[in-house]
Amino acid sequence: MSTHLLRRLSTLTVAGVLAAGWSAASLAQDDAEPGPDDPRRGVPTTDWRESQEVETMTRDRLIPPGLWRAWLDLPSGHELSFTLDVGFRRDHFRDPVYSIDLLNGTDDIPATITPIEDAADQQPGEDERLRDSAPDRFEITFAGSSARVEATVNEGRLKVAGEYIYERQTDAGPMEFRVPFSAINGDGRRFDTPEPEALEPMPELPEDWAVTFESREGPAVMSLRLLPDGRHVQGTIATPTGDDGVLFGVFHEGRLRMSRFTGASGLLYDATLQPDGSLIGTFHSLAHHSETFTATPTKDAALPDLFEQTRWLDGVSPAELAFRDVNGSVTTVGDIASGPSLLYIFGTWCHNCTDATRYLNELHTVHGDRLSMVGIAFESPDTFESQADRVSRYAQSRDVEFPLLVAGQRDKSAATETLGALDRLRAYPTFVFVDDKGQVAAVHQGFIGPADPDRHAALRSSFDAVIEDLLAGS
Repeated sequence: MSTHLLRRLSTLTVAGVLAAGWSAASLAQDDAEPGPDDPRRGVPTTDWRESQEVETMTRDRLIPPGLWRAWLDLPSGHELSFTLDVGFRRDHFRDPVYSIDLLNGTDDIPATITPIEDAADQQPGEDERLRDSAPDRFEITFAGSSARVEATVNEGRLKVAGEYIYERQTDAGPMEFRVPFSAINGDGRRFDTPEPEALEPMPELPEDWAVTFESREGPAVMSLRLLPDGRHVQGTIATPTGDDGVLFGVFHEGRLRMSRFTGASGLLYDATLQPDGSLIGTFHSLAHHSETFTATPTKDAALPDLFEQTRWLDGVSPAELAFRDVNGSVTTVGDIASGPSLLYIFGTWCHNCTDATRYLNELHTVHGDRLSMVGIAFESPDTFESQADRVSRYAQSRDVEFPLLVAGQRDKSAATETLGALDRLRAYPTFVFVDDKGQVAAVHQGFIGPADPDRHAALRSSFDAVIEDLLAGS
């Protein structure tokens, strides 16, 4: 098991250590004289000493650093649990700087935590650093999403409570959902189970499962891996449109619970082991959707050929597709791509696309001088300006070096009409492979990421084969 994951699985006994680090050791570190290589050496001595004096009059930390067990109380009564890793440091002027990551097994997702200053509690002209305590409220925001957490800390600053707020498109238009949010410091458990050392290890767990959902389209497969501690489980569920990303959880007393929270999305699987070895349970997508599912262990679980599900329309030239770039200039695919090409239909909000973008960056590094790549983004905001801003920030944060175009809103029916090139857009992402004569050689819907190692390896192999044929002029 990686050191990265072991740290998360060994936090049950460190609550007291975290609390101690909060009250003593970390404060001592904050008050230490800056060393010769410390960037604070660039701050005038008098200013630094003034900040030290201010420090003795306040404890401006919002919440303690370390691991937090967090959860959303879904309308069904289930808890969608996840883990937060809060970081704390001081900048050159000794002001507090916070960081926060969402932990999903081996997958870390950065977010932003910001104190919410209450103007009513601050006197005009008062230096914020002179206040006798840190703000009692904060906000967590997530890259590429308008969703947010608004929460209030308790007096001891070891528990917080508030709401997770997100918007979902419905038949009646956009709808805002508010879901109760809670978190406890120093608790590294994924769910409200006994501490890991008190859990009974499982002797074994089938890795491959065929899954049937109440309403989700198409076949589905579940890949599970029992971690070396014998108690925690990591895996994913994949359908012809993609996979759920890394799901992390625990198997305890015949009950499997796995979850994933990215800020933009949240998934929970809660199932009970049956006498025949199958699993029956419920799937929850935040507060707006839930359905039952059944999983049966089988070595024959498979998805259909994802190169055979979506068709490019006859008579449509990829080079003539025209959309705006992030600066608003109308650009055709032919303006920025020539020869063998790969068109990447995606969204910055899509977790499968995050995995796919990481893989395409690898391909661009290897084949960028011979294979043109163009991203075509469909986004959530209503205005082009907001869509372009998200795409521009996404390209920067993901180190994307190939050009990205902004095509419109993410609704699949509307996107199908906007593209005018596919029989139906069924999945984000979708990949279109174009040969050196400008003809479409293949269309692949969906992306199976590294959360399912075997299927991910097979996908990479199939992409490599198609790209080799394109570059060879086959």
